Amino acid sequence: MATEIIEVDLEREALSWPRHAKEIQIRDQAAYTRAGTLLVDISALEAQIQRHHKPIKETAFAAHKAAVAAEKRLLDPLLEAKAILKRGIAEWEIEQERVRQEAEREARAEAARLEQDLRLQQAVLAEEQGATPDAVAEVLETPIPIPAPVITATFERVRGVGTQQRWKAQVVDIRALCRAVAEGRLAETYVEPNMAALNSRARAEKSAMNIPGVKAVPETTVTVRRS
Repeated sequence: MATEIIEVDLEREALSWPRHAKEIQIRDQAAYTRAGTLLVDISALEAQIQRHHKPIKETAFAAHKAAVAAEKRLLDPLLEAKAILKRGIAEWEIEQERVRQEAEREARAEAARLEQDLRLQQAVLAEEQGATPDAVAEVLETPIPIPAPVITATFERVRGVGTQQRWKAQVVDIRALCRAVAEGRLAETYVEPNMAALNSRARAEKSAMNIPGVKAVPETTVTVRRS
């Protein structure tokens, strides 16, 4: 019960602070001093709230951590097994697709050869029947409709298991990519700056940082010392 009362009191006090903060317009020394004093008071309340919830969070975190660890012990071997099987299935299907494409290529080549033989036979027949050279040439150049070859699947999929092919980009020449952006052939979004590295340089070198196209700018933050 005491914990619940403390919780209610802390919530009531915390909810009142945004209104107090909005009431202050920092336009003179008095308002500035008042704002700073309230900021210190808020920081003190913040510390009190954190102290109140610390044991509650620690207990909950310990229980959560134990549950996650127990679950992980059981799931890890399953994830390993799934990864092994998925890799094998993907490799098998890639190979079967290669086999199918090769069979299709051979079937199309054979169909093209047969179609050419048919045209040649018809041209010979037309010539034997007294057709003019132009007519014979036209017979040779006119394609004959041939049904597209049908290649049957080389394997049967397992019900409930599917594969999906997704394409992804791989940068093989960052300089060429940057040149394309600089020349306007690609949008600037294709090359994003490494802000973590740039901010690290700015913090270390401050106004002395010298990187083309980048400048170091200061940011003012307000700190509060807790009593």
